[in-house]
Amino acid sequence: MLQGDSVQELRELVERAGGGVTHDLPIINALGASVTAQQLEQIRSSPVISRLIDDLSMDMSEPLPPPDATACALGGALEAHLGSKTLEWAIHNLGEATDRLKSVKLSWPSGLGSELHAQLGEATLELSPATLDGEDRWQTTTDLADAEAGPQPGTRTQFSITFPA
Repeated sequence: MLQGDSVQELRELVERAGGGVTHDLPIINALGASVTAQQLEQIRSSPVISRLIDDLSMDMSEPLPPPDATACALGGALEAHLGSKTLEWAIHNLGEATDRLKSVKLSWPSGLGSELHAQLGEATLELSPATLDGEDRWQTTTDLADAEAGPQPGTRTQFSITFPA
């Protein structure tokens, strides 16, 4: 999905790149488009686009370039889901091997309190005690044990934080 000030300019951008428009969303100044990975790279930096949501579930006719073997295969979703006392964020493993989180660094407003519960999938993360950072925020940095959970290759899992009521 591409969003901007002008649906017509977005349409022209997609069509110039050789992609196809799949649906119009005029209420939010957006459109859906079907583009290859190469076409997406061509249009993604255009100033016409104010927001881009990449749907990784699409069937791409061109193969992705091979991953960098030295790069971490774990990544996070573009958006997190916020509740009044919760945060949920999808973590995915694009690699071919099981990978684990090695550390977690968190910071949050002092008004939420110093205690929190963190999980990765079904595994509870044992976090170091939080400290105030001088800017009225709690923070913790925790090195995780090798046994901590991580998404299996080609899957995603939820990282969730809950603050006690």
